[in-house]
Amino acid sequence: MLVLRALSTLQRKYQSIKKAVEEDQMLFQDEIFSIEPLQGKLWPNTEMTCVVTFLPQGPYHYSCTAFCNVTCSEERLALNMTGQGRGPQAQLSITEMDIGDIFVNY
Repeated sequence: MLVLRALSTLQRKYQSIKKAVEEDQMLFQDEIFSIEPLQGKLWPNTEMTCVVTFLPQGPYHYSCTAFCNVTCSEERLALNMTGQGRGPQAQLSITEMDIGDIFVNY
């Protein structure tokens, strides 16, 4: 009887946590990917335009998953985002170099 009561308490606790996570409008946070707008109404069989911004920190492979709640649907849709950072793409041309005043002591 005590085990059933403890199990019931744990189940209630995790159901409330799951509900809070699923209802959080601003749950998606990532340093590399950003999505705008973060909220809006998306009905089944319709489209919505979103802007995904990718800001890599270096020449690495990045991946992230965001979830989209569809109105009138129990399941959330997964949005898998991947990107490859390229690193610096500058090329230097050294035909002329100004290094300032130079002191030479003999």
